[in-house]
Amino acid sequence: MASVFKLGKDKRKKGATYYLEYTDHTGRVRRRKGFTDKGLTTQLAAKLENEAMLRRQGLIDPEQERIAAMREVSLVGLIADFKASLAAKGSTSDHVRKTVNYVKHIIKSANMIVAADIDSESVECVLQEMLTEDKIGHRTYNHYLQAIDSFCRWMVPKRMQFNPLAGMARLNTEVDIRHPRRALSPEEVGQLIESARSSDEIIQTFDGELRARLYLTSYLTGLRRRELASLTPKSFKLESGQPTIVVQAACSKHRRHVANTPGATRAVDKMAAASEEERVFVSEN
Repeated sequence: MASVFKLGKDKRKKGATYYLEYTDHTGRVRRRKGFTDKGLTTQLAAKLENEAMLRRQGLIDPEQERIAAMREVSLVGLIADFKASLAAKGSTSDHVRKTVNYVKHIIKSANMIVAADIDSESVECVLQEMLTEDKIGHRTYNHYLQAIDSFCRWMVPKRMQFNPLAGMARLNTEVDIRHPRRALSPEEVGQLIESARSSDEIIQTFDGELRARLYLTSYLTGLRRRELASLTPKSFKLESGQPTIVVQAACSKHRRHVANTPGATRAVDKMAAASEEERVFVSEN
């Protein structure tokens, strides 16, 4: 049976707030602040006690209630938690920044306040407006959609029961090529390497010779920027019958061995005396 009372220091005060105590569905005694009106506080106590009884009988699912309450939580706090989660998973600061900014842009443009406001129609409306008014490309459209979709997937199942954006289609980037790309020919790669090697300019702390080695290794192995940046002298296995470069899992989707070539081997010969833990492609300047 719930009880309604005033705190000891307020017992003789008129207009003081009443409090109530009731037993919840787990058997714990809970105290809640009521109203200055005893009748209203008594009604609230009866309501809470009745809901606790329904939960004990399985007629109200506490987990469903919790999720429903989370849907009314401000998106500002949820985005901050999402940002922290991305960083904790090892995402680069640039990826975290872009993803969060994309999410914030959509939420602000759609006037979304709480998690329950997110729906596919509102998101698509914002993205379509960006297509027509801001003239964004299909690839950019997909980046924004991927960001808000990953935010919604992060909220499931602790904060939302389901992803409201599930099934939203990405646009075909093949029919909207803003900057056509092609592979460099061997002759063009040679010109690029020679141009870098003969240059006295420092670009992003890399001198010309180091850029030449970097371009050559990238061209001959197909390694990406982050993979190249992770290489140390011990990454190069040059003594075996087929020289290889070992890229650790932390810098690639999985630990992998890349076939090395005589050209790539020569690119690191001058760095053989470096420390095994020292990054190969870091400028000495």
